[in-house]
Amino acid sequence: MAQSDTTKSGTYQFGHHPAVTKIHAQRTATKCAPYLLPRIKPNQKILDVGCGPGSITLDFAALVPEGSVLGNFGIDFSPEAISLAQSAATGRNVQNCEFKIGDVMKLDFEDGEFDVVHCHQCLLHLPDAIKALKEMNRVCKSDGMVAVGEADLDNMIVFPEDSGLLSGLKLLRDIVRGGGSEPRAGRRLKAWALEAGFVREKIEISGHVEVYSTAEETSLIGGLYAGRISTEAMGGKGIELGLIGEEERVNIVDAWTKWSQRDDAFFSFTHIRLLYYK
Repeated sequence: MAQSDTTKSGTYQFGHHPAVTKIHAQRTATKCAPYLLPRIKPNQKILDVGCGPGSITLDFAALVPEGSVLGNFGIDFSPEAISLAQSAATGRNVQNCEFKIGDVMKLDFEDGEFDVVHCHQCLLHLPDAIKALKEMNRVCKSDGMVAVGEADLDNMIVFPEDSGLLSGLKLLRDIVRGGGSEPRAGRRLKAWALEAGFVREKIEISGHVEVYSTAEETSLIGGLYAGRISTEAMGGKGIELGLIGEEERVNIVDAWTKWSQRDDAFFSFTHIRLLYYK
């Protein structure tokens, strides 16, 4: 599993608390990229941009036994994330997958090098999503596919509503905006692609609502948001920017912790997916 240092553009603004990496490691290609899976062929070469702990990347590798997959850490290199990805690859005995640190704004690959270029919830962390899409398109073959899935953070629903819970979600959006990127990436995805030079007639847009309702799911989400707000990457940054105070941070963490234990807890948000046939 090779690594190489490059410059980085953008930051993973939600931090790498264990609760964050835990939920990222549970992402699968079936859950996150079902719109792409039927189009993948066994001999293809795939680039997975912003791959995090690599769970989706490794699923792709199983679908291309005659090909290869490169998981590219395109934003905010995290030793914890890449260690998780490499450990997962070793545990699953995956031989045709490599993880490499990179810059999504300036991908270190030749034009047309990959059959498929994919990213999941990466653009909303970038200050220039259009430039990133141009780079993804550049390294994709002339007959290849670019596949992108993005959340829309203005469409998050939590129930029962509580001021602490809503403050936590607002802080999430404000931190993204404060970093110069767009929390409503999902609704902007098609427009960004057109500005990046994608041909409208070759763009397919679909959507998916991700729901968390079981005790296990709400415990996971509650831990995720409580963990995020407790870190310096989010809670600390919110205090630094004057978005919240220390007392409010404590209240937000407490609200998400208590919510996660409620029988009637419910959470959902919307994903928008773009598939571009070149």
